[in-house]
Amino acid sequence: MQTMNAPQRLNPLLDRQFLRQHSEQMQDLYRQGAEAVATKLDRHCPYCGALLVPEIKSHPTKLWPGREEHRYAVYRPCGCPEAQAAAAAAVRAEEARQHKRREEARRAVLHAAGLTGHLERATFETYRPVEGWPGAARIAQRVRRFVDMALMGQLGSTPWLVMHGNPGTGKTHLAAAAIHDARQGGWKKVYYRSWTHCLRRLQASRNRVDGETRASEIVDRLQKGQLVAIDGIDQEELGHREWVRQLLFRALDLRYVAQQPTILVLTHAPDEPDPHAAGRLYLERYVPRAVLDRISGAAFDVIAFDGPSYRSGVRWKG
Repeated sequence: MQTMNAPQRLNPLLDRQFLRQHSEQMQDLYRQGAEAVATKLDRHCPYCGALLVPEIKSHPTKLWPGREEHRYAVYRPCGCPEAQAAAAAAVRAEEARQHKRREEARRAVLHAAGLTGHLERATFETYRPVEGWPGAARIAQRVRRFVDMALMGQLGSTPWLVMHGNPGTGKTHLAAAAIHDARQGGWKKVYYRSWTHCLRRLQASRNRVDGETRASEIVDRLQKGQLVAIDGIDQEELGHREWVRQLLFRALDLRYVAQQPTILVLTHAPDEPDPHAAGRLYLERYVPRAVLDRISGAAFDVIAFDGPSYRSGVRWKG
């Protein structure tokens, strides 16, 4: 048991006086030159055993009073073949680690944007117009123009792009390409969202499934993203439920009021009548008529994808 009069044992690494003395001793050694440092530190190549002579460098410092510069030793790999090969291997390993970190960061950003799987490469550059559909190239130009106008802040009171047509005609590809382009243009909060996937995640959140993102976070991105592409609001079997209709109404209405750039990807045209209800539009099954009228009036462009399906054998470039 330690008594009151026992000497206190200090950790040298926490003792400022010790650190200062050690630093001054090393500075004195560095001032004697590289050969003196090599002899004193006595470091050898682990491969050939040669004495390693460091390079002495210095930089200005204000860490210690009365000292204007701080000297330090830099050791380079030995010139023997084995050491050079080991150094080259270490450089390659570090480059591989950095590449992996960059790739993980890139994929994390794309995942947050909803650009996962095949959508990672769904860009304007990989879009290839299907043969027999001369209007496809023009459609891609119209979508890209919408993104350019959005990035320049020139959409004004018409910040909506509506794309509609049969499945497999390239709507999802170009919607994802628009998100890629906006992200590369400097926008951070840009999201592609499959409405089907969104609703499944929201349903899981409502059912409190472990590990699922909170409903508030899912909805917040729909409402507040700088550019949001919502795909397939007229394809989901849950779309007839009242809580789904209310959620979609709030998201679209908020974006309309805030004049935020928004892309809607639909199967049915905004003005397509409902064959089972006279005087009603098909999309009214999912969205109130008032919201549809607002969107149509605020659309920068409404694009009909009336060409053949890409899923009949045509593939993307890249």
